[in-house]
Amino acid sequence: MPTPGRPWTDAEVERLRQMALDGKSYSHMAVALSRSETAVKDRIRSERLMNPELWPERERNVSICWDCVHAVPDPSKGTGCSWSVRFKPVEGWIAKHKPQVLYSGPVPRMVSSWLVLKCPKFKEG
Repeated sequence: MPTPGRPWTDAEVERLRQMALDGKSYSHMAVALSRSETAVKDRIRSERLMNPELWPERERNVSICWDCVHAVPDPSKGTGCSWSVRFKPVEGWIAKHKPQVLYSGPVPRMVSSWLVLKCPKFKEG
């Protein structure tokens, strides 16, 4: 039975990391660790920001940019990065080139994009 707010032990975090690397599902990890799926997802998320290889394979196709305060540039708030402002890769990011098919307009077209796994400018928001 999950226990709300129970601190994670180092042994649990290591076990969680190993299960994530083995590609186990969130539900499997939650049961194995007697945690809620939400607790497992939250801990994996905090761990994967430092260790992109911990992302479950099915989630490695989502860039961390979508969770970053800099994704939408706003000079009045001091947000934005070289990618969101000028489509120039951020120096020091860990990213994979990922061409995308854009289905806007009468004919689909290929566009250049990036799957960002880690970024020095990342700030959740």
